[in-house]
Amino acid sequence: MNIQKAFLYGALLTDGCIKKHVNRVNWYNYQIQVDSIDKEYLEAVRQAWIDTYKLSGGTIYLSYPEGTYTIRGKTGKRKQGWRWNTYGKEIAEKILEETEYKKKIPDWIMNGTEEEKKSFIGSALDGNGYLSIMQGRKGQSLHFEAGFS
Repeated sequence: MNIQKAFLYGALLTDGCIKKHVNRVNWYNYQIQVDSIDKEYLEAVRQAWIDTYKLSGGTIYLSYPEGTYTIRGKTGKRKQGWRWNTYGKEIAEKILEETEYKKKIPDWIMNGTEEEKKSFIGSALDGNGYLSIMQGRKGQSLHFEAGFS
């Protein structure tokens, strides 16, 4: 079963970023990161990485402190933000291929077990997603938004 891997993919598709870094001629690596205001969520993402790939778990650090911000003359409050960060060329390329550059849920999740699907959806909701109940002419319906197409 790939329950931890499904959890990891839920985080990467909603709150994640994979960046290609070219450092020298013919040499490059990928930075894999997930941002969140919930440090415990990032600890779970880090553990899913370790369990899935049997590699170092990378680092979790404070990416910005709590405070205020101003954009185009409007001021607001922001919560502190955390970032989990690691590197891995082959794994990043595989993730990008399986997700069509973060545009598709992989087939192994769509055709996976109920536990894998629940793990993926739970992680997506913990990340950038939400559930809401919509009232329409035909009654109530559940609306799911997860932050990717």
